Amino acid sequence: MFFESFSSDSKVWIFQSNRNFTYQEIDFIQSELTLFLSHWNAHGKDLLADFLIIENNFIVVAVDETKSLVSGCSIDKLVHQIKKIGIDLKINFFNRLSVLIKKDDELKRIQFSDLKDYEDWSIFNTSITEIIVFRNSFLEPVKSYLQTYSC
Repeated sequence: MFFESFSSDSKVWIFQSNRNFTYQEIDFIQSELTLFLSHWNAHGKDLLADFLIIENNFIVVAVDETKSLVSGCSIDKLVHQIKKIGIDLKINFFNRLSVLIKKDDELKRIQFSDLKDYEDWSIFNTSITEIIVFRNSFLEPVKSYLQTYSC
């Protein structure tokens, strides 16, 4: 289970890369986020936070709000840090038109508009903001995702 020690009320932010991370980039991301999270706070109160790198494509940051509530300013600082990492590594973490899907052990990056052509695949749902949903539904069938999120 992801973020085992965190409350089920914890918040998550999911940042999807526009390409796979290299091993050197993973080391860099881990170093940068470890340092950032060790000083991350909201209104002077330290935040209980951690991160994961998943499938060499996602950075997932979680905050257990049972200790301190995250604020708009602290979220802005996180986004700024992810943008900085993206600039340093020439990675785009904010392109929502591209999605990563998976079938068996195969990963494929496709345009969101083509998702309906892959209903027998699963999608990584980057719109999740609650850790309980993340734990249960980060990877979900495309068919059910489309039923939930299509207009």
